[in-house]
Amino acid sequence: MVNDPVLRTRKPLLVELGPGILGNIFDGIQRPLKTIAIKSGDVYIPRGVSVPALDKDQLWEFQPKKLGVGDAITGGDLYATVFENTLMQHHVALPPGSMGKISYIAPAGQYSL
Repeated sequence: MVNDPVLRTRKPLLVELGPGILGNIFDGIQRPLKTIAIKSGDVYIPRGVSVPALDKDQLWEFQPKKLGVGDAITGGDLYATVFENTLMQHHVALPPGSMGKISYIAPAGQYSL
């Protein structure tokens, strides 16, 4: 609503990142508007509607880098690529501060989230 107060929670904001985010339009709390319109059958967002930010059923092309089982990997290392479309690709990296040896890496192919 207009002029509603904004309260500080002192907690970090959270968004879900992954393939499919670039081809979507979201409202202010990362709900995909097209999915809401299809689900509700209306152009307006109904009260209480809840839909995931990313489509968990869609398949994405996964291509691992030239790493294998037993290889050492540290934070920031790129270990795979996921293709959003023919123009955009996501590089998959190990989170900062992480390290270890690869025990399994999925073969190239199509996977869902």
